Amino acid sequence: MTRLHNCRVLQRNFRECVAAAQTGNDPDRRPRHNDVENPTPEEPHLFDLGQLTREMSESMLTWSHQLTRLGEQLIRDQTLGDNTSTEYQQHRRNIQNNMDAARYLSPQLQNFCQFIVPLGADRPRRLAVVAPPAGQARVAGRGAP
Repeated sequence: MTRLHNCRVLQRNFRECVAAAQTGNDPDRRPRHNDVENPTPEEPHLFDLGQLTREMSESMLTWSHQLTRLGEQLIRDQTLGDNTSTEYQQHRRNIQNNMDAARYLSPQLQNFCQFIVPLGADRPRRLAVVAPPAGQARVAGRGAP
């Protein structure tokens, strides 16, 4: 449950970063979330992982377009005015929102790849996670960029 909950919190923040990159919003004013929109089930099943996976795919598809836009911006390597100019601020916002998205996505994917999908189990299949090696505690990253 904890691993899925962490993934969902990180996904919510990732989605906010992607939306901010899309609209050019100021990353300093972007909402940051420490919890999920709806409670995470105490005993998650494959259905719950499926919902998270679908949300991730939608956000990543949108993000791919934002990364294309960012890549084009970086390739152009334009000379910008001073840091108070509108053009400078637009470029700064695009870069910051995309980098913040990556900072949320990285620990989210680290958690996501630890899920075990028990195909041989009876339905509804309960979600499981790979156990960390003995003596190592695994902590999900939840830092707020």
